[in-house]
Amino acid sequence: MFKKQISIIFFSSIVLGISCHDSKQKMSIVPLNMLNVTDSLIVEGKKVVSRTEYYLVKEYIDTKKSEKFIDSFVSTNKAANLKEYSSYIIFFFKESSQTNERNIIESQKKVIDRYSNDHDAIYEYDWNNGKFLTRFKIKNGLIVSPNHNIKVTDVPNH
Repeated sequence: MFKKQISIIFFSSIVLGISCHDSKQKMSIVPLNMLNVTDSLIVEGKKVVSRTEYYLVKEYIDTKKSEKFIDSFVSTNKAANLKEYSSYIIFFFKESSQTNERNIIESQKKVIDRYSNDHDAIYEYDWNNGKFLTRFKIKNGLIVSPNHNIKVTDVPNH
């Protein structure tokens, strides 16, 4: 009986140790420079410049700690010259079997449009003329914060 109790304690310790180890995996953020776009046009004689940047989040788990980590990353890595852009947007995608660096390169970025936007988009940060507008949290292609049930692909009618 004593050996059985020792065995149970031993195996429980191993399982607990493994589960604690997995929860401490380090989230990391990788730039997807091949997706970044800077565009300009002339509107009423004034040059208008927009910039969009993309990042892949590895080992992403949807927690407040992850949200703070990404917020902090944005704070330190956003463009220093925000006022030069009439529109500046940063997108984050969680890494998955479909949304990963290899698939993005091999599909010539098509995986982002065909899969990632609907399944792996997690955050969007928006600025206008250097002023922060909003941060959207996204799940399965829907904006869940600050607004609920808005499709990312929906564009309001003007």
